[in-house]
Amino acid sequence: MKMTRCSWLNLATGALASLSLVACGGGDGEDTPTPTDTGTFYDFVQTVLDLPANPAEEMDFAIDLDGNGEVDNKLGHAIAFLATQGIDMQGSVDESIKDGSLILLHSARADSLETDPSVSWQVYIGDETTMPDYSGVGTFNVATTSPTDAKLAGSIVTGRFTGGPANVTITMSIAGDELPLKLVGTRIESDITADGCPNGKLAGAITEMEFDNTIIPAITDMMNNSIKAKGPTDPGSMQLLGIFDKDPVDGTISNDEVKNNPLIGPLLSPDVDLFAADGVTPGHDMMNESISLGVGIDCAKSTI
Repeated sequence: MKMTRCSWLNLATGALASLSLVACGGGDGEDTPTPTDTGTFYDFVQTVLDLPANPAEEMDFAIDLDGNGEVDNKLGHAIAFLATQGIDMQGSVDESIKDGSLILLHSARADSLETDPSVSWQVYIGDETTMPDYSGVGTFNVATTSPTDAKLAGSIVTGRFTGGPANVTITMSIAGDELPLKLVGTRIESDITADGCPNGKLAGAITEMEFDNTIIPAITDMMNNSIKAKGPTDPGSMQLLGIFDKDPVDGTISNDEVKNNPLIGPLLSPDVDLFAADGVTPGHDMMNESISLGVGIDCAKSTI
């Protein structure tokens, strides 16, 4: 059995509530194939980002990230659990895509969309737009802040792309604030035609340090904002305070109370081993240091 490198990640990450996700490129991961430099470019805009809402979707969106023969989606498990408790994360995601505040662009390069052993797939953050056109004829611009150096190399077999790993940055929108979150070892699997990339999934992992520095403070702020807006006597507020407001009991949730919570923590400990002992070099050291996340994606033809 693999050991986890940092014990604090047995924490209350299951409290992740309303986030929107968008991804952009960031660098290659372990054993990355060489991206192709031939073929036709096919550009797409993402129209759907599905978070796991139940155990079946948790498994549907999972991908084996560390090559141990088992699919990975630990954060997806926590999200699916929250969905069963009536916490709506998907609505925030859908609204952000609908109103154009979060635009994700994909560009695939292939000689054939039926079968091709050498295909590149690149992901960009797009500029926000107030009237996004997802009909198949829309034009979108790559944001100036979007990384442009990450390509997932892979192949197409009978119309389905499989590629990665590469590093991908996800933009999370929590309570109106956008936060960059780096996914490592990211892989994409998706059907692909000239008109879109339906039935897809994107999966990667979040390092412990990234989770500590980015996700936990965002979760804490989100819960406190919700409690403030609804009032401490609201049933949802009372549930959150009952779970997290422990030391001290003061009507406010702190980062430490989230990180050290013994009830939610077991839902989300590191589950994948993507780095060597130095924590930087891609590889394996038999110690899980990252938390996996898999989501469903669909996209439509566009001009970038």
